[in-house]
Amino acid sequence: MVESGAAFPDRDLIVFVTAGVVVVTIVGQSLVLPAVVRWAAFDGSNEVVEERRSAERVAIEAALDALPKLARRVGADAEIVDRIREDYEGHLALVKAEESDDDDHPLLQQRGTAVELELALVRLKAATVLRLRDEGGDRRPRAPTGPCRVRRRGDPAAPPGPARLTGSTSATDRPRGLSGDCAVARIR
Repeated sequence: MVESGAAFPDRDLIVFVTAGVVVVTIVGQSLVLPAVVRWAAFDGSNEVVEERRSAERVAIEAALDALPKLARRVGADAEIVDRIREDYEGHLALVKAEESDDDDHPLLQQRGTAVELELALVRLKAATVLRLRDEGGDRRPRAPTGPCRVRRRGDPAAPPGPARLTGSTSATDRPRGLSGDCAVARIR
């Protein structure tokens, strides 16, 4: 409305043009943007991927260099050190194959097969665990149920040794790391 009380002149035209501009702006940009991205060659930067590969390669090489010293420090035997070295060297070879940008590299071909095999094994393990759960476990005897009780040293009824928890608890009473029945579990 204007001061005289009459309707605003060409109000309907202004609303129509405004709505048209909004629709054309939104729809037009959504239709044109993919073409602009293709034209500008915004296919993603390989710099991040190359930097990650380089960092991973350097980290693996540093770990392999430090492996003998760290193994002596923790007292690992030669068999464990050899197995870990073999794993790290295999991973390093794979990273170097990725850096070579040779899509036909044998290690890259084998990686796909290895991933498929590992996923199949994970699915099998999950199905086995679910089957055991549904069948009632592996048929080993279950821990006794009943109220949970802590036996402390000095308690005449307590057996010698560290404090132990027996019976069952609710999830809120249970010490960290225990689930279900809490029979004969060490308190940490």
